[in-house]
Amino acid sequence: MKRLRFNQQEIVFAVFAVLFLAFSIFLRGFLTPENMLTLLQNVAVLGILGLAMAIVVIGRGIDISLIAALAVPPGLVLQMVQNGHSLPASLATAVLLTIAFGLVNGWLIAYAEVPSLFATLATGLLLAGLGQAALFQLDVVQWSDGMKGFERLGQGTILGIPTSIVMFAIACVVVAFLLRQTRWGAYIYAIGDNPYAARVTGIPSRPIIVLQYVVAALIGCFAGLVMAASVNSMRPGSSIRP
Repeated sequence: MKRLRFNQQEIVFAVFAVLFLAFSIFLRGFLTPENMLTLLQNVAVLGILGLAMAIVVIGRGIDISLIAALAVPPGLVLQMVQNGHSLPASLATAVLLTIAFGLVNGWLIAYAEVPSLFATLATGLLLAGLGQAALFQLDVVQWSDGMKGFERLGQGTILGIPTSIVMFAIACVVVAFLLRQTRWGAYIYAIGDNPYAARVTGIPSRPIIVLQYVVAALIGCFAGLVMAASVNSMRPGSSIRP
């Protein structure tokens, strides 16, 4: 008789299904459209951040600097607008900072061959410390008049669905397309399966790893923008202390 074997994904999904069924039966009001939307809205930012981590983990890495990417560049947008800069210029500066941050992570891991755990721990602390020392005037950066309209990214609705959930869904579709339908995604899977075999077959593994961390940082920044728009503030210091 053939033994049943379950992989990690099937086990996690089974646990989720059992919990969801139990809550639906025993918790009054759980299985309602309003509650489902509220739950999704509460986890949307973490879901977007999870997509960034998924890209890195598939490529056999880890990125614990994503909290810094979530907090510091979006906080810089709020700070620059508060200081009188335009919103487009502030967003462009934050994106450039995020790309530079991802490039540093990728270079340390791919070319300097620093283990990803230590590299991202160091760069995350560096970016957070830089923000606290040079970029931000207060621990909590507040919303300002120059950000008017941008709050719809986290507080608006599209066809009755909260915008943060829509942003999460769009991020899921984009990441799934990149991983499943592009050569870059296929290379990430190959590197994750066997980095040495991938390099021997001619896959440019080092540039792919760098790009992997840049994309992860950009997704983390996007999650931070959605979070800031949802609460009309950002606490950059949260990336280095609870």
